Amino acid sequence: MLVILKRLGVAITSLLMLSVVPDGVFAQMDDAEFEILAREDGRVFVYHDQAIPLSHGFNVYRSINGGEWSLLTESPVFPVQNGFQLQQKLGELFVSLQEDTRRQDPQAVYLRLRASTTEALLMNMSIPEVAKAMGRVYVDNDPPSVGSRVAYRFEIVDDLERPTGTSFEGGTRLETSIPPPPTNMALDHDGRRVVLKWSYPAYDTPGTETAIRFRAAYRETGSARIREVTDNILLRTTTQTDYRYTFNVPELGREYEFWIEAVDYSGQRSEKSEVLRVRIDDNVPPPIMSGIRARITDDYEVEVTWPVSTARDLAGYHVYRSEGGHDEAFIKLNDELLAPLQTAYLDRNTQPDAEYRYVLTAVDRSGNESPKSNPAHIRIIDYTYPEPVAELSAAFDEENGT
Repeated sequence: MLVILKRLGVAITSLLMLSVVPDGVFAQMDDAEFEILAREDGRVFVYHDQAIPLSHGFNVYRSINGGEWSLLTESPVFPVQNGFQLQQKLGELFVSLQEDTRRQDPQAVYLRLRASTTEALLMNMSIPEVAKAMGRVYVDNDPPSVGSRVAYRFEIVDDLERPTGTSFEGGTRLETSIPPPPTNMALDHDGRRVVLKWSYPAYDTPGTETAIRFRAAYRETGSARIREVTDNILLRTTTQTDYRYTFNVPELGREYEFWIEAVDYSGQRSEKSEVLRVRIDDNVPPPIMSGIRARITDDYEVEVTWPVSTARDLAGYHVYRSEGGHDEAFIKLNDELLAPLQTAYLDRNTQPDAEYRYVLTAVDRSGNESPKSNPAHIRIIDYTYPEPVAELSAAFDEENGT
């Protein structure tokens, strides 16, 4: 019997996103629970929560509007029997399963999916190809018309295709649905690292019940090649309405189009969200400089020195000076960018008996400037003597006696 998933959560990917199947999605009948989803393309996906015994399969029957049961399967459907069959059946998709289940051994992945756990159910429902391989879904490619009352019966057979006497069934009124698209799209980026943000209604919002996960995608503007970036299962959660996903684009200096789609249990996608067209340029500044020093020369000038920046795309440096207290603003001293290998700057515009603070920034070839370094503080003490008095004269004032 299916656990009430509304009260449970499961960490299915490294995103640690909690997901549930909403109340009312499954219609209980004969100790089995079903999700019957009519797609807009005319197909009906019939999910169940029963683990088919090893080496066993099933026949599927259908009843329309309470009529007679008719056999839909020409021969019994047999799920994969072990992890190596599953790996062969799924191909490249199996690699994602290994990541999502955090298992590398094919048999361990298979047993994880067969387990009577919330996580196993979610992974089967999130990826239709997995559910088909595991015998958790039947696709009715020629269903009755929308509005009909339809029921499906799964009859378990043994390895010789003989009925075992065990069956389960469930039904619903066919109504097509497609999830609404995500909204409130936004994007931030730190160099090639892109953060997509979007909103989606809470799980109990009418019309959104079948949406189980999201698909994030992008392409270079003008290109037909679409890249899907959600390698893991990006699940919808119980109460969350704001989502985000982080990934890297392949190149800087290019314009890309980004969007999100909601995906239901059958793999049916919503319309695209708002498409964001953004040019991804280098906006990451070089690391902050350290090791800045200042010394007074014999001519009461100040020499500022520093080590070479470690930035790979370094274009040069700026030197700033502040006079007076800590609240005094820094003023840039060099008109042109100092060369990347230059490690000293001579400040000739100084005065004795004055305090100065010097900071340095590194600038890359895209024009990004690092934060200002810690200041190098210096005080120029006045050790000079005044010029001697010259041409001294004196006169006596007889009238005043001075």
